Amino acid sequence: MNTAAANPKAWMRAALYPSLYVWYIFAASLDVLLTYAFIYRIGGEEVNLIAARLVERYEHWGLIGLKYSSVILVIGVCEVVGRRNLRTGRLLAIVAIVISAFPVGYGLLQLLAWLHFGGPGPENIPLE
Repeated sequence: MNTAAANPKAWMRAALYPSLYVWYIFAASLDVLLTYAFIYRIGGEEVNLIAARLVERYEHWGLIGLKYSSVILVIGVCEVVGRRNLRTGRLLAIVAIVISAFPVGYGLLQLLAWLHFGGPGPENIPLE
């Protein structure tokens, strides 16, 4: 059993699941990029009410702040849980990756559909 009570310095060790965190941060970053593309390049709307309010007030910085604040929180929870039970913490990190990948996959499908069925070609998307 891996407990912090058995080893008080366990909280000071390196990250437990660094390779999983890379995938989680990658999925979160893709989510930010796709959301940015939809809102500022295509003219879409944010469906998450909290994110929509932050985008209205702070523009893309609100979106970035919200996403990476949640990333820090999730990684922190994975570390706390993982220090008590390695398997549960690892499972939690994997679930976070899967959950973060769904909006990315859906966004990519939407983008492909938009480009194929009705949106302008990439040369017509404003880059300013």
